Amino acid sequence: VWADATMLCMQPLERWAPAAISDSPAGIWMYRGKQTAALQRARVPGMASWFIVAANSSYVAHRWRACARAYWGQVAANASQPADHDSSSTPVLRPSPFFDRGEYFWMDATLSYALVHDKTCAALWAAVRPDVNCEDPLQAHALMKKVHVPGSKRRHVLNKPADPVLEGDLLRSPPFALKLSHHYRRCMYKPPGRGDADNCLMAINVSKALAARQRWAQ
Repeated sequence: VWADATMLCMQPLERWAPAAISDSPAGIWMYRGKQTAALQRARVPGMASWFIVAANSSYVAHRWRACARAYWGQVAANASQPADHDSSSTPVLRPSPFFDRGEYFWMDATLSYALVHDKTCAALWAAVRPDVNCEDPLQAHALMKKVHVPGSKRRHVLNKPADPVLEGDLLRSPPFALKLSHHYRRCMYKPPGRGDADNCLMAINVSKALAARQRWAQ
């Protein structure tokens, strides 16, 4: 399991992750996410690489690892060349269609490369279940959407005053996980009694309540 530091678990892994892996021939599960330009052209679903569950035997994971190793090997090889070396003559696994979102997204780009160039890999990824997009209502990006606030700039739902309706929805139908943002770390350290609770703090409290409910159920 790989979970980015900005992820907030809302359901126990044992409740859903084993089935997601065993019931899928891909042996891997991730939220669907934004497509790179290359994936759009190939009509392959996008991915959100900040939350990954995979089996050791996953073909998709092994192909992804191979592409990632090739990419970093080539980056290291280029970095070790003399300053006057013409790097344009060295093949690098980073053609612009796969790095159209910048090299910060190298994980997405290397998996995109594998999916576009390996039909088996693409077919397995397309068959991943449950098929959940992070942008779906009450899913991982529920707090990351931006909304207009009168008299100010657009703000993330995450940093708005706690919404009791959203709180109730999350308690009744929690996603597997919620994506928070490193830009809003301060909500986790807000002293009690100082300022209104925002949706970030609300979500953390909902996660704790759900965990306590699970313990009582056992």
